[in-house]
Amino acid sequence: LTDLLDAGGISGTVTTMIDGTETPVAGASVTVFDDENGEVTSTATGDGGTYVLGGLPAGTYRVEVSFNGFEDAEVSDVSVTAAQTTDNVDVTLTASP
Repeated sequence: LTDLLDAGGISGTVTTMIDGTETPVAGASVTVFDDENGEVTSTATGDGGTYVLGGLPAGTYRVEVSFNGFEDAEVSDVSVTAAQTTDNVDVTLTASP
């Protein structure tokens, strides 16, 4: 188990472009991976396309986002510091061809 004093988090927003307007994607799957253990945790975006994943040990992670009808996206090398949340790990999804 992770000591919460040593844990941090990741937050961001998942969007897509519809008719030139950035639109939030609710219900997208957001999964955090590390090189040592593979999948660490996951969540789904809320109505505003936002997500927060807490309780992560300090380290470097990869965030993957998926949603039916869209290409998967990822953000690599996301650093998490103890007792802090790494904000603005945002992803824009592209519709599948």
